[in-house]
Amino acid sequence: MTTIVTNETETKKESSKQWLTPYEFKSGNTDISITAGDVYNMIASGYAKPNINECKVFLELCKAQGLNPFLKDAYIIKYQESDPATIVVGKNAFMKRAEYNTNYKGFQAGLIVENELGAIEYKEGSFVSKNLTVLGGWCKVYRSDREHPFLIEVDINEYVGKKKNGEKNQQWATKEKTMIRKVAIVQCLREAFPQEFNALYF
Repeated sequence: MTTIVTNETETKKESSKQWLTPYEFKSGNTDISITAGDVYNMIASGYAKPNINECKVFLELCKAQGLNPFLKDAYIIKYQESDPATIVVGKNAFMKRAEYNTNYKGFQAGLIVENELGAIEYKEGSFVSKNLTVLGGWCKVYRSDREHPFLIEVDINEYVGKKKNGEKNQQWATKEKTMIRKVAIVQCLREAFPQEFNALYF
């Protein structure tokens, strides 16, 4: 049996090299140069930090899709040390890509609520009075080459982000209405422009 002896100094050098190796790519007209170390120190958020492999996966996604992490086109979030990092493509990345399509003619979006009488109402925007119960979000996306707009309605219970203990995570606990409206917008843009948003997930 052959025993392989690892040179600890060389291992540390290789690990350091991985953190400092730049990923170079274009995002629109912008040249991006970013390392895994940059992701760890400047981009990552949450209560824990991503490991080298998670940072590299994040950078591979940004490079493949031309996403600019410095402009919040994509996020990497790690809520707990024991959990894998979550990679999220930001709403603005979807919005900007839709703008590039000459058939895009804007959108409308808001909240689906239940009033005190039990009736369902559709409100535009993300502000509603406290006496209304938020049930979900909705969005319409308009294209000049389609007769009817694309309409998406999403149930808040299917998307609300939660911790392992069942409590809502920070974003959903503090910005629930904003978050469910974002979900509706992104889902509708994905349906209206399937080629532009292939392999992009919110």
